[in-house]
Amino acid sequence: MGANQSYQLKTFRGQNQTSQRKNSRISQDSVDSTVSLNIVNVRGRAFLKNSNDTYLLAADDLEVDRLNQRHDVQWFIWKSLFSSPVKTLLNLGGMNVLDEQIFPNLLRLLKPGGWLEITEYERKLYEAGPNSEFLMDKLSSVFHNRGASGIPAYEILPDLFQKNNLIEFRREDKFVKYRDIQLAINDFFYTFNTLKYVVMEFTSLGSSKYEKLLTDACKELVEYETTFHVTRFYAQKPHLKNSDRLTFM
Repeated sequence: MGANQSYQLKTFRGQNQTSQRKNSRISQDSVDSTVSLNIVNVRGRAFLKNSNDTYLLAADDLEVDRLNQRHDVQWFIWKSLFSSPVKTLLNLGGMNVLDEQIFPNLLRLLKPGGWLEITEYERKLYEAGPNSEFLMDKLSSVFHNRGASGIPAYEILPDLFQKNNLIEFRREDKFVKYRDIQLAINDFFYTFNTLKYVVMEFTSLGSSKYEKLLTDACKELVEYETTFHVTRFYAQKPHLKNSDRLTFM
């Protein structure tokens, strides 16, 4: 995709999945009425009513579709579901496939000999254009305002792995150009589209101007050859007989 090629947002698979789910959904009135008690509708999107202020994204079918698309982006980047040797262990059977408060719970559920793998995106774009840089800056302001502007997760994860005595620690880094993965551009668009009214609170933009800025930002991802950084961290929970400390390779 050349730098002069015009940007066109392509429909991602989730839009069809959403309609299919709605058409094939079995009646669940009693369940839906219970769930709806914890959901608030904001300009046509569903959000968790009592969610932590640091969780900004929606809780509806469109968000599920976006997360499915993010999974596809991961596949294009890594060409695998895992970097850890979990595939070999899965073939042997007996296995089932962030913050510091969540981490101990993950370890508690992990069996001895199991692998913990976490993927994190750096909250920064490289070679970004002015519009995409503007959006990322305002998103940082949102996080800062909600008390989530501490050390990025990808910086503290190595220490968390070490403090919890995991072994065989590895990390793999990828720097990926948006122009090489159309789904990544779609993900950028739908993420900032979901966060539209949250981000707008930190700008003087109206709705239509924000939408134009977002569209222009997506074009810039191609024109400026903007790059994003994603990292996989993984390590193994020691077997009961193994008390080795974390070793960095």
